[in-house]
This record gives sequence, C-alpha cells and structure tokens, in this order.
Amino acid sequence: MHRQDLTASTEYLVDASGQVSTSTPWSGDPQWARLDGPLRFNRMANSEPTLWLRVPVQAPPGEAFDRLLVIDSRHAQRVEMLWAGEDQVPVVLAESGLQLMAQGLVEPRAAPALAWRVPPGASGHLYLKLATRVSPWGGLELWEPAAHERAVGARNLGLGIYFGVLAGLMLSNILLWRVLRDRARLLYLMSCLSLIGFQAATSGLGLVVVWTGLAHFNPLFIAVSGCMMGVTGMLFVVSFFDMDEGSPRVSLALKLLAVLWLLAPLLLAHPGAMPWFERLMPVLSVLTLLALITAAVLGLRWGRAGAGYFAVAWSIYGVAILLRILMRVQLLPEVGWVYDAFYWVTALEMALLAQALAVKVRETNRAHRELLIRRERDQASKAAAEQSVVDKSRFLAAVAHDIQQPLYAIGLAAEALSRQRLPEPSQAPLSQIRAAMNAADELLAALVRVVKLDADSLRTEMAEVSLQDSLERIDSMFSPVAQQKGLQWRVTPCMERVLTDPALLERVVGNLVANAMRYTVRGGVLLSCRKRRTGLLIQVWDTGPGIAAQEQEHIFKEHVRGQAARPQDGGLGLGLDIVQRCAAQLNIVLTLRSRPGRGTCFGLLVPFPPEPDSGGRGKNGG
Repeated sequence: MHRQDLTASTEYLVDASGQVSTSTPWSGDPQWARLDGPLRFNRMANSEPTLWLRVPVQAPPGEAFDRLLVIDSRHAQRVEMLWAGEDQVPVVLAESGLQLMAQGLVEPRAAPALAWRVPPGASGHLYLKLATRVSPWGGLELWEPAAHERAVGARNLGLGIYFGVLAGLMLSNILLWRVLRDRARLLYLMSCLSLIGFQAATSGLGLVVVWTGLAHFNPLFIAVSGCMMGVTGMLFVVSFFDMDEGSPRVSLALKLLAVLWLLAPLLLAHPGAMPWFERLMPVLSVLTLLALITAAVLGLRWGRAGAGYFAVAWSIYGVAILLRILMRVQLLPEVGWVYDAFYWVTALEMALLAQALAVKVRETNRAHRELLIRRERDQASKAAAEQSVVDKSRFLAAVAHDIQQPLYAIGLAAEALSRQRLPEPSQAPLSQIRAAMNAADELLAALVRVVKLDADSLRTEMAEVSLQDSLERIDSMFSPVAQQKGLQWRVTPCMERVLTDPALLERVVGNLVANAMRYTVRGGVLLSCRKRRTGLLIQVWDTGPGIAAQEQEHIFKEHVRGQAARPQDGGLGLGLDIVQRCAAQLNIVLTLRSRPGRGTCFGLLVPFPPEPDSGGRGKNGG
C-alpha cells in the first residue's frame, strides 16, 4: 500500500501548560482524546501550545522498511517524532523545523513529512509533538517514500507551471508597458512581482531554489512580499479606476490603506511585536477586501472599461483569501487542497486583471480615435466655413464693384439734372434719387468694409493723433441731419491724443452717431470725450427707444436689428457688427448701456499712446 490514512486511529492531547515531557514515562495518566475530525484548541490558553498525537503501531515481522509520516498541517513551526515500545519511554526518532527545511529535507510551508524506518514486528505507539501557533489540523498519513516523492514531484510540477504562467503574464505586460508606459500597468507588474515573491516563500520554492541557506529569513520574505502585495494592489486600484478624479475620498482611503500595508513590516524589527503583526494581518486583509469590493462597485457604476473583469478577478481572489483567513482563525477546518488551489486562483486573478488592463487600453484607444475623428471633422468643417467666408467675400466684392459703375452713372445723371432748371414738380423726385444714391453709397461702403473684415484685409495705420479734427468733421456731417429732424446735437471738444487709426476710428464713431440719429425721434444726441486712467472714453448718447436687455447680447451680430427698427429707417443691420469688429482690430473696448424708453449709450475706450520714460525712451525702449 503506497499510502495509509492513520487519522481514524490517532489520539491527541493538548498541552497548554507545557508540563508534559518525554524524558520520563507518562505520569498522571493524561486523558487522550480520539481524533474524530479536524482538530481545534483554544490558542488563547498559550501563545504556542503543544499538540501531542499518538498512533498505535503493530508492524509485521520480517525485514525493516522505510515510511514517511506526513502531517496535514501547514502551520506547524516544529515537529518531533517519537517511538515508544510497550511500557517504554518515548525516544525521539526525527524532527523537522526551519533548519531542516533549509537543507531541502522537507517541503517548507507544505505538509511536514518525517522519515521513519519501521523495525520488524514493532509494537507500541508513535508520538508526534507539534509546536504551532495555529491549531487546525486535518489528519495523519503514512507514505511509501517513492510514492510520496512522486506526489511531491507532481505538486512541484504544478508549482512550476503556476510560476511559468505568472512569468509569462509578467513578460507580456513588461513588453506592453514599454510601449504604453501607463502607470496602472507598472503597478500591475509590481503587484505580480510581489505575488511571485510571496508564493515562492510560502510554497518553499524560494528556500529550495532561490535563497537556499537563508531559512531564518523566510518568514520575513513572506511578511514583506505579502505587505507589498497590499501596497501595490491599493495603488493599482487607484490608478486603474482614476479614483483621484472619480472619487477623491475613496482614493484617499485606498492610499491610507496602502500606507498601512507599507508600514506593517516595521513591526517585525522588534521580536516582541510579532503577535501584533499576526493580529494586524487579518484586519488589513479584511479592510483590503472591503476596499476592493467598493472599488469594483464604483467602477461598474461609472461604467469604466475593464470593470467587469476587475470585479470577477478580485471576487475570486477575495473568496480564496477569506477561506484562508477562516481556516487560520479556526472557523473552518484546514484542508490541504484549498491551499494548493489558491495558487491557481491567484494566477486566474492576475490573468483577469491583465485582461481588464487590455480592455481599458482598447477602450482608451477607441476613445482617442473617436476624438481624432471628431477633431478632423471639426477641422474640415472649420476649413469649409473659412472657404465659405472667402467665397462670400469674393462674391460681395465682385457685386460691390459691379454695382458701383451703374450707381456712378446714375449719380452723374442726377448731378447733370440738378444743374438744369427743372420744373418744380421734378425737384422732389430728383431729391429722392439723390437721397437713394447716398443710401446706396453707404450700403456699398458697409459691404466693402464687411468684405475686408471677413478677409482680414482691412489694414490699419496706427498713429498718435488728436481726435479734434475727426470730431469737427463728424459735427459738420451730422449737424444738418439733426436740424432736419429737430434734434439737439452737441459734440464736446477734445484735445487728447490717442493711439489709433484715425480714419477707421472716425468711421466707427460715425456709424454709432448715424445709428443714434436714425432711431432718435425726439430729444437729442451727444458725442462726448472723457479722460480715463487707461484711455480716452468716447461716448455716443441718445434719447431714442433704447435696447431691451435680452437684445443687447445679440445686437452686435451681423444682420441683426433691434425691435425699435422701422422699415423706413433703412439699413441691413451691418453697422454695429462693423463697429464691434473694427473696435477689436483697433484694441478698443466697446461697451453698451441702455434703458428701454430712455435711450442708449455706446462707449469706446481708446488707448493712450505709451508714455516716454525719464530718459526720453518709450516704456519698452532699451
């Protein structure tokens, strides 16, 4: 028989006081109990209680044979095997501990196995003394060495495949990271590396292959690599779901949890702090599990790419961690295959997280492509709009040029008629013709200015000038119009010098005055100049119908006329559009104040020329 289960015939004794000794025959007839199932004892009675196991043995006569006694307990710190014949004192046959683990005689963190050469016809009891901080224990088996070696080989093959899968995941993601350089993938790689270190330490691969001879550091490797898994895992979640933007409070909580994982190994610097470290680990594990659940729920609610794979990966891993915790705190029996299955659960988790990263990258690339497509469409639309403006400008320029010729001919004919002595009935039509000609000239001039502004071909000649000459010309131009309409008209003199294009500024002010004259029926129009700290404020006041508040933000748009406009007023609604665009070109601040029924005030803040410094140079002079 290659393998024999001794659990049913095994008895146990918990020595919480440490008084039981093998140096003398058993005294006091201690009460051994039958091991009917997974064993639990009160670990609060002593920090390291001793568990005794006793198995009756009746060996057949003949030759001695070799067997391996395998104990289904992964938390035994030290195991001693003793043999006692009938009415004899137990004698130590073999023991296992970290020092023997370092020599590769037993598998670290796996089921302890002790070699025993069974003497022929042996009759008595086999005793096992286990020193352990964790009480669950599952059973006892007797193996033929060759059969056990094959079982261990199969397990090592599984571990090799497992670590190969992790190495493959790491290699593929390293190549992807070199191309993408994303922070989430870098944290994923660091988490993979911590996981590999943790599993290498807990499975014994690190002791036997990597850090042979450093068995006393193995618990430190386990603690540090496990804590680094917590650190990188929390930071990975923050980066993967962009928690800093989505939920700053959750992001802060995850980062604080990462800090706790980072500081936890510092407890190992003091030997007396080990119990505190062991109590802290389950607490941090539970908090981490809750944090992962919260992150998965938020990711699914936000519809983040890869959130589904993330949720499945951490759900599987969380269940495996929870089972281990429950077994460690004695709420579930310790089952060996659960520990071995945990490796493949973690491999599946890392594969799912790699898939989640792939989905996130794919969705990010898709969103980037859509953004580029929209940008190209916007650029194409902008180019088409700009081409449309150019085409419109060319068309309007051609129309304005073609219309000027017949209008000029009509003007010459009207001028010739005005020099003749026409009968009185013909004077009125002639005046109408001349008025219509003047209106047509104004419209053509406005169209030409609009065309130049659209084509950015309106050239400005900036100079330091006084506005008095321009104000006098505007006064002489509009005084007859005011007298004809019975309006009060006043222009305040101004000797200030400004930096502007005088001709273009005169057109802008003239447009504003013309609008004021057109829409004012009674009252008057005032053109004033006031010195301000940043420039000269030119204001055109009128007592017209005013502009409603809801119209003021649209009144400067092209072809827009206010509700107060009348059909007989004429105009195409280009005046204020031209004023605004010319003001922008002259670096003039344009303002509007109006009260319906009371009047309107347009303001132009024209900049002063730069002041010379004390050395006679300008402010920007060198």
